[in-house]
Amino acid sequence: MIILFLVIPIVGQFLLTHIFMTTNNHIKDPSNVKTSAYVSSNSTQWLTNTGFDDSGENWTSLTTGDSTDVDATISGGEARLMVKGNISTYSDISGIPQSGDWTPINNTEVKYEPDSYEINSKGCWVSHTWSDGADTGQVVAIQWDRNITLAVDMTDYNITSVSLTVTANATVHANNGANGGIEVKGEQQSGWRYENATGDWVLFYAYISDINKNQEHEIAYLKPDDLGNDTSGTYDTLDDTNLTVISEDSIMNLMKSVLEVDPEHKTFILSLGILVLSEDDFDTDQDIWDELIINYCDFSFTYEKIIDPLSGVSWSQEGKKISDLSDEYYVQVTGAIVNFCYKIDQDWPTSSSPNSEIRILINNNPHAETIKLINANYDYQNASAIGLNVLALITEEVNFSIQIYMRDEFGLNETITISIDNVSLIISYDFLTIEVIPPWGQTFGWLVAVLAIGLAAVGSYFIAYQMYLKYPKFVRLLRSLRKRVKKGRSLKNPVIVNSREKMVMSSIKEKMKVLNVESSGIQAGATIKKISGGVK
Repeated sequence: MIILFLVIPIVGQFLLTHIFMTTNNHIKDPSNVKTSAYVSSNSTQWLTNTGFDDSGENWTSLTTGDSTDVDATISGGEARLMVKGNISTYSDISGIPQSGDWTPINNTEVKYEPDSYEINSKGCWVSHTWSDGADTGQVVAIQWDRNITLAVDMTDYNITSVSLTVTANATVHANNGANGGIEVKGEQQSGWRYENATGDWVLFYAYISDINKNQEHEIAYLKPDDLGNDTSGTYDTLDDTNLTVISEDSIMNLMKSVLEVDPEHKTFILSLGILVLSEDDFDTDQDIWDELIINYCDFSFTYEKIIDPLSGVSWSQEGKKISDLSDEYYVQVTGAIVNFCYKIDQDWPTSSSPNSEIRILINNNPHAETIKLINANYDYQNASAIGLNVLALITEEVNFSIQIYMRDEFGLNETITISIDNVSLIISYDFLTIEVIPPWGQTFGWLVAVLAIGLAAVGSYFIAYQMYLKYPKFVRLLRSLRKRVKKGRSLKNPVIVNSREKMVMSSIKEKMKVLNVESSGIQAGATIKKISGGVK
């Protein structure tokens, strides 16, 4: 029985530390490792086709962000990562307006149209007559619209320049005898109705608007002050005159605004128009606008590709697992170094995109060290003299990507190509023999630990009881004293032992106490008998 309980603590300890241990080279949690032993050191090139042969074997391109900003190809033994800048020019409107290109439309703010209007060989042509007092035709207008539809989504482009030229001319009756004619501000006729009259006038204009005509913005205008002055004779003319155009920046902003209304952000409207006001001067006045013509329009603009932040393109390769390096030993990675060569085919736009970069990703996690594109040269250079240490990113699976990554929004007017070659990922590792706790042992280990500790505690108490605790205190003291005497040790608190004589006398005194007590209780006349061997 004693032997059994001596064995119980030992068995418990064995269960706790050994029964759940096994040898395994697929270690997911290093904290479960019990022991390890070094076997050998090795290193390997983790990637294949590091020189990018033209087949592109094992490499896959991936685009993030705006796919129109970047692209990737493999050609000529190198990977090419392209940032797709572009600049285009719209210049379809130039010269005399042609009837097939423009559509007559009512001005949304003016109810009546002029008597005659068309696009003919002279351009956008209007003729109108109004007599004072007539019910209609005092204010008339007509315009011609042209839809401008671009091939690209303009949210991806910045308009960088705009040019607009519109020219108009006119012929009017300035002096129509008794019938008056066109009266400009400042002229006085007999029977003039209004002392502060504004006079008769014409407005030539150009608008841009969205496809729904919810926004209409005037971008050019001409209102001749003296057209119809009597000093010119019967007729007065306006030679070819350019309309006044608002600022280039203003037009670009208005174009951006109206393009946003189109769901595809491609179409807006340019309008050319003529508005006539004939003032009610006096009863016999007749205003004759013989010819009002917009005879030339030139409209062009350039737009440049916007490169969006967070756009990127990468070449990626799925790697094998670290544990695949050995079926016999545990593999402990000790180093991981990336290097590659890169170049650029033209200067990077430093001022507009200083932060764009080449970066390395392992399992989609970016390495902290990056290569700024502003530092790229026309000739190949190494990413690092000693390589980029990516050990912190290495896990059981090792998937590799090299990426061009945009960190700024900027305009780019031409495609820039960054070439990559000789990409390497060298992984160093040790082979170890490892003793680990398997998953089922980790799950039930606490139960085994409690059982072992309980058994050890019960066994220890039983042994202590059999060997010590079952004896009375005085006996335990004597046994302890005997052990100390045998070993020649002195006592901290000496035990006083009486001699035999003292012990006998002590016993007699105890009995005499009893006798005295009994004697004090004898009645008078009683007989005391002597009994051999003692007193009763």
